[in-house]
Amino acid sequence: MKIDQSQMGRLLANAEADFEARVFAYLRERQAPFVEDLPDDVLMRRVRHCLAVGRAHGFTAEAALVGFTTMMFNIGPDFWRQPAFARALKIDLPNDMDRINAVHDNVTDEDWEAAQDAADERAWPDVGGGVA
Repeated sequence: MKIDQSQMGRLLANAEADFEARVFAYLRERQAPFVEDLPDDVLMRRVRHCLAVGRAHGFTAEAALVGFTTMMFNIGPDFWRQPAFARALKIDLPNDMDRINAVHDNVTDEDWEAAQDAADERAWPDVGGGVA
């Protein structure tokens, strides 16, 4: 059996849609305080945005992308621009989860709070166009 390029494209698109749906469900179930006021269409746009930003930071593993997405919702959509987070995300580590864990290991509670205080809601694609 041979899969042609168009079939592979459909398989990849279906896999991405499935992943987006799982992230959406995770946020609704496990991160409800951060997403409960968002209509489904807005939440899905934000999920897609988070995944794109996470990938732009070099994350490929699903668990790491979920971790990055969760931070965007918990801290702010532009948390990665804050110096402490930017430094932690640039630490050269062997895998995606080590990089996500480096954020928790290298960012202080004060830095976390400062990032939340500095969060710019206009960074969401449905508010101000998004950032990448």
